[in-house]
Amino acid sequence: MENTILPCFSTFYIAEHGISSRLLEYSTTRADLFAEIGTGHPILAICGHMDVVSPGELDQWHTDPFKLTNKDGKLYGHGATDMKSGLAALVIAMINIHEHDLIKHGSIRLLATFGW
Repeated sequence: MENTILPCFSTFYIAEHGISSRLLEYSTTRADLFAEIGTGHPILAICGHMDVVSPGELDQWHTDPFKLTNKDGKLYGHGATDMKSGLAALVIAMINIHEHDLIKHGSIRLLATFGW
């Protein structure tokens, strides 16, 4: 279930903003998120991955990789600048575009993948 938390949360979050989505389940622990706003063509696809990589050798970190640390205005921590930040930005942009009715022609499709 650990790898389905983000897509499940995203599904509920964007639904609160009137955007339909669905989970594409590959197993009991892995699912992709698919969401769309607008209709027809052209279609702009936006995507990113949700999988997590190992933090590597812990002794190579200058801060605890599992605790977000702010040092001199910079954020440090495992995942502070990975694709999950990008996916959050894509979801927020999609919500704003939808709420301000900015799509006049075509659609935007979001695919958040679990990776391998």
